[in-house]
Amino acid sequence: MRFCRFYWYTGFRCSKSQPDFFDVSLLTTNNNADLLIAQAKEFKPNAVVITNSEKYLYVKDALASDPIKVYAGIEAVEQCVAFDEIDIVLTAIVGYAGLKPTIAAINAGKKYSACQ
Repeated sequence: MRFCRFYWYTGFRCSKSQPDFFDVSLLTTNNNADLLIAQAKEFKPNAVVITNSEKYLYVKDALASDPIKVYAGIEAVEQCVAFDEIDIVLTAIVGYAGLKPTIAAINAGKKYSACQ
């Protein structure tokens, strides 16, 4: 888990230090709605996904004033990683939960880097 946090942090650090080169298009989380909201407000992605659908309305309401699409469910993650504007998919989803989104990214022809 420590490596995954480092990996995730490195991706954000690269995006912050090279904003003309990297653009965050999609953010996802399972349960951490507050962190997702804070990161969405900072990085302004096109979309966010919270896989815990019970927290969907909370996230949607918090981002209502921002032009960010909000989705829920693991299926939404699988669909969103195939968005045309996404070139590279960085996954840090632990275990089996990360398999389907990673395979979806591979099938969509995306460059990917996975921390499993």
